[in-house]
Amino acid sequence: MKQVSLIGKKLVEETFNKQRILVNLGSKIMKVGHGEVELWLPKTEMCLQHHGFIHGGIVTTLADTAAGLSGFSVLDNPEHTCITVELKINFIKPADSDVTALGKIIK
Repeated sequence: MKQVSLIGKKLVEETFNKQRILVNLGSKIMKVGHGEVELWLPKTEMCLQHHGFIHGGIVTTLADTAAGLSGFSVLDNPEHTCITVELKINFIKPADSDVTALGKIIK
């Protein structure tokens, strides 16, 4: 696998830190690779919906951010950017513990 550039890594970290909702909820960057970013979110009281699971909107925010940051990881110019233009998510079970999201460029 190709090594992530210093510019790409810096862009990922700077952009993640601007995602105030995730930072305030305790989310962390676990891994940054070329075209791949892994984020972690702890299950806390602030994340829960009425049944005690992590709210689907928060899970979606984490997934969207991981996907977007994987795009930043391949950029080689600090003036370039990327943004999500389409997102679809299917929930297969309730999030009843910490959540990890892996954003990965596949093409």
